[in-house]
Amino acid sequence: MKKSLQILMLVAVFSVIGGYLHAQVDPPCNPVTNIETYDITSYSAKVTAKTGLPDQRIITQGGDDLNHGYETNTSTFFAHRYTTAELAPYDGGYLTKISFIPITPTSQDVIYFLKVFTGGDSTDQGFNEGTLAISQQIPNENLIPEQWNEITLEDSIKIDATKELWIGYYANVMYTCNTAGYDLGPQKAGKGNLIKIEDGDWQELTTVNGDLTYNWCIRGTIEKNYITFELGEHGFTPGTGDESTPSQFQFGDTTLTHTFFELKMNTTYDYYIQKQCFGADTLVGPYSFTTLDIPWCTESFEDYTEGNYITTEEMRVGSGTCWRTWSNLIEEEATITTEQSFHGRKAGKFVLGNDMLFLLGEKTEGSYVVDFKMYVPDGYDGYFNILHEGPDNPE
Repeated sequence: MKKSLQILMLVAVFSVIGGYLHAQVDPPCNPVTNIETYDITSYSAKVTAKTGLPDQRIITQGGDDLNHGYETNTSTFFAHRYTTAELAPYDGGYLTKISFIPITPTSQDVIYFLKVFTGGDSTDQGFNEGTLAISQQIPNENLIPEQWNEITLEDSIKIDATKELWIGYYANVMYTCNTAGYDLGPQKAGKGNLIKIEDGDWQELTTVNGDLTYNWCIRGTIEKNYITFELGEHGFTPGTGDESTPSQFQFGDTTLTHTFFELKMNTTYDYYIQKQCFGADTLVGPYSFTTLDIPWCTESFEDYTEGNYITTEEMRVGSGTCWRTWSNLIEEEATITTEQSFHGRKAGKFVLGNDMLFLLGEKTEGSYVVDFKMYVPDGYDGYFNILHEGPDNPE
């Protein structure tokens, strides 16, 4: 029998800030570069590119320079508050770092924890911090007193401009000492000077001490690096193609890989790559490629009738001859289902006793990509195999 490359499927489901704008990276939106199209088949193509450094903004409700430290013998929260209007320019970005100025020398007198809250508010009844989103302890040996210390968050927080954002820290105090650095003022009332002592309520620093008309030395770093691919047949107008977003956010200067699926055979396509930043976007392209003129089986199941056998529906629709059972027996057949699907509504349902082959066009040499999605319910096992030779009985 002529050698062929086939897939045996036994069990599977198959479905093919009103805070100050303090600083920014220059230039503000570096375009995507080093774009390469590769692994082009009859129905797919891959792209790799360098995303470039993310656009970055520093937000703060205070000043740069340290004035003095707040003295206390009680564990205390210190925070900056950002309203929804102040967050609007940064919507969709990610809070990745918090900087602050601790005062106490690196000892065990104070243990610091970064704190981030979302969904807070301010009313006539007082301040409400909302939901705790981050609590991250900072090892004392990593802190330098009376200087700005920049700490990277273990989990970045996506900015939702429909909710307030509070950023700051908690000082777990063991003895009386200076804990939090404050600036030279003037205060940004209700935003740069919020404090909560132990289990008390949030209040302004001037409520604790009327002479302290200052803001805490706190900064937040917000980054954005949103990549969008747009694909269409050769000559299409940008804005009319099919968009896909392979990555919502990339930290640092990274290499991005994306795959275009379900393309048409022997067809020339163009694609563009857009990088969205704060208030500015960059668009590069078009980049072109032509899919191969080589017959190749693909399957989406969308044109098939639910509950029917796959090979029966394949013959009825006339979508090709990509499927067969191992022994040409009806009891080995899998069926069409809407119980699960990766895209669209339908998939192939494979259960114990099904024994089917997905044929890959009698390929004997070359490099090819075989791609599929398999859903295996809890408590079950899934299995597939790639074969160079099929069953002895004829296809």
